[in-house]
Amino acid sequence: MKVNYSFVSPSGIEEVRTETSVLHKVERELQYSVIEHATIVPADRFLYSGVLDSQGNTVVSGAFNELFQVRKIAESESVICSDKVVVFIGILHNVWGHCLTDSLKKVWFLQTVTCKKLIENGVKVVYLLPDNEDIKPYALHFYQLAGLDLTSFEAVKSSTRFEKVIVPDNSLVCERSQFNQWRLSYTQEFEDILSAIKKKLITCRTSHLAEYDKIYLTRTGVAANDREYGEKDIEKIFRSKGFKVISPEKYSFEEQFSLLSNCKEMAATEGSISHNALFCRPGTKLYLIRKSNYVNGYQTIINEIADLDVTYIDAHCSLPEVQYAAMYGPFYMCVTPELERFVGHRITHLPRWLHPSWWWYKNHNRKIVHWLARVFKLPYF
Repeated sequence: MKVNYSFVSPSGIEEVRTETSVLHKVERELQYSVIEHATIVPADRFLYSGVLDSQGNTVVSGAFNELFQVRKIAESESVICSDKVVVFIGILHNVWGHCLTDSLKKVWFLQTVTCKKLIENGVKVVYLLPDNEDIKPYALHFYQLAGLDLTSFEAVKSSTRFEKVIVPDNSLVCERSQFNQWRLSYTQEFEDILSAIKKKLITCRTSHLAEYDKIYLTRTGVAANDREYGEKDIEKIFRSKGFKVISPEKYSFEEQFSLLSNCKEMAATEGSISHNALFCRPGTKLYLIRKSNYVNGYQTIINEIADLDVTYIDAHCSLPEVQYAAMYGPFYMCVTPELERFVGHRITHLPRWLHPSWWWYKNHNRKIVHWLARVFKLPYF
């Protein structure tokens, strides 16, 4: 993996250098735990779903990730009691970035002799739903490619205490960096799952699509107006540089793979959409457009696994929020000196103080979005 820091602002360079210099692949022997009288707990926000032990304490490998606690069960809440033994395979998300990462971190166990024998003996595989909503068709299709036979698995939709819950270790582990952001590490088992998915996709690669050397993946076609501003301006700049602008949601997953595995350069804003670079060939040039002053920990492991030639570009004037991490937004993207250096010339544009959207973002939008998220327990992603 190569990383170019030439277009990162002085305020962000230390974090980008540090987080992309860490080797994220680790040697770890994965095992599993058997928790007696454990309770699997759904939550309105998936961040607080997971497994509690018999004393009501969070099972670390059964939480969303290692930094979160599973919500406590309220005294007024009814709990279903089951005499079953089950395998907990985690939270299966609809958010695309988490489909590619967090949802796969326990899949390794399904492929072990131990798990196969358990299933043969009638042990059920169970999972939690994202924010207790049904899995979307695109996510379901991806999970099928990953070897998850959800027709034989069961979703836990109400707090349920089981006789025993088998909780596999995570092949993707989260810790907090010195910059107060998520830093991920992964094992060979996690990489193997992704490799297996790509091998399946190669066999069904579509040939009817045109091939493009340069692709810009855009989020302007999805409903993110309350959290993201300015990407259309960024999109126009990359279009002028010869990039084909693609809205991924308009293509099947197999078609997306065909486009990405054949391109030589890919650009996208840093986040779920840039995680698609996983399906590019080794050495592909990836231009990551930073929409805030943070490094997406999931993206760093994807860059490493896919062995990409990465260039980070600051193209924002997003303001930090005190009460939440920078990854939650909202984001304000715009023409910056770093973006102008990247394209090699001055870019004609209005200063942001002439845009009504800037004043709305600065004075009202950030507060409203975070207030709504707190009051209605909305997911940030």
